[in-house]
Amino acid sequence: MVPVKTKLFLLSYFLLGFGLILYGLNRYNGWDLDTYFAVADAAAQGKQIYGEKHLTLYPPPGGYCLELLRYFPRKAVHVVWFFISILLVLRIVWMGLQLFPAPQTSSTKLAFYFWLSVWAALQGVGAQIESGNINLLLMYFLMEGMTRLEGLKNRWGWGLVLLWLPVLFKPYLGLIAFGLTLSVWKKKGWKVFSIPAFVILTALFISLLTKGLSRVSFDFKNWLSGDVEHIHRAFTLSANAVNFGIPSYFYHIFGWPLSAVSGLTLFFSLLGLLYSLYEKNQLKLFCLLSMLTFCISPASFSYSMLLLWFPILYFTKETLWDEAPILQSWKKMAGVLFLFALIFLNPTFTGRAFFNDIIVPHRITTWFVVLGLLSLGRLDWDKREFDPPC
Repeated sequence: MVPVKTKLFLLSYFLLGFGLILYGLNRYNGWDLDTYFAVADAAAQGKQIYGEKHLTLYPPPGGYCLELLRYFPRKAVHVVWFFISILLVLRIVWMGLQLFPAPQTSSTKLAFYFWLSVWAALQGVGAQIESGNINLLLMYFLMEGMTRLEGLKNRWGWGLVLLWLPVLFKPYLGLIAFGLTLSVWKKKGWKVFSIPAFVILTALFISLLTKGLSRVSFDFKNWLSGDVEHIHRAFTLSANAVNFGIPSYFYHIFGWPLSAVSGLTLFFSLLGLLYSLYEKNQLKLFCLLSMLTFCISPASFSYSMLLLWFPILYFTKETLWDEAPILQSWKKMAGVLFLFALIFLNPTFTGRAFFNDIIVPHRITTWFVVLGLLSLGRLDWDKREFDPPC
């Protein structure tokens, strides 16, 4: 359990929640949530949600889920979802601090550990709170699912369900879900694959039942073509994002064709899945796959920074509490650079012009994530004492 008995730590956690509420009340616009309502209205009226207007980028099963919003009053949903988003952030923070408890130390150092790790991991989350996006919910599902796999006790089945739900909305998150499924398969056998099959087939069955085969196939075709167009816009910096992935670097800077970039992404994804068959520590595997997903995704948007929450916590603990001088350990130096790069290579601190002219075109933040990915594998995970989350 995280040592939360210190008043300073409890005060820090309270201030985080209070600060998120104040920030959200000052900046909330609900644009993304309004878009979801537009998708719900179009779907309810039998109109296209893909095509020229392309109201959503979610695959058909995920896009159809948004139709449920039409049963609720819009203003009430905005208010409720605003506070749910803040609770999701607090829960994600709490899970991470329980998985990676800080060493027994003074309350001042503990508070510093808390704020540095939170500040590094939650860059860009404000934009999700402002707009009412469901990305926070998807990230929460991934991390809550991971906590239920630790130790493979009775909760592992529910953990896999939570890991696969986000894939219905963001297919590239399937690298994490599939990798963790493989890690469970090594210990539990072939029955584990019934869970992702159940999630995917149930989503398809409900889609076919409510929309019909012709409409579902038509929407899948339009979604795929629209998604390719969106990837092109993201690769060439035409789409709105904060930190672009490495594939876009080769596509935009070196002029690689989309087929070559896709092949490179597939290659590293397969390497990640092969590593899943080797790695015994599931938390380490989750961290490595999260960082790999961040690096190879077409465009790593601000919410993707939450994928780095668990590895950031471990880096913070290992680099700040290790007594060895920074210059005597390359992995400690890499960890420090990784942490502080995520904090300061951000338009909030460096200025929008500097960020857009230097950081974004060369994907500097993402390359620092690669630095963290390389050094993460060398950390001594066997010394971690696991205390299951509440």
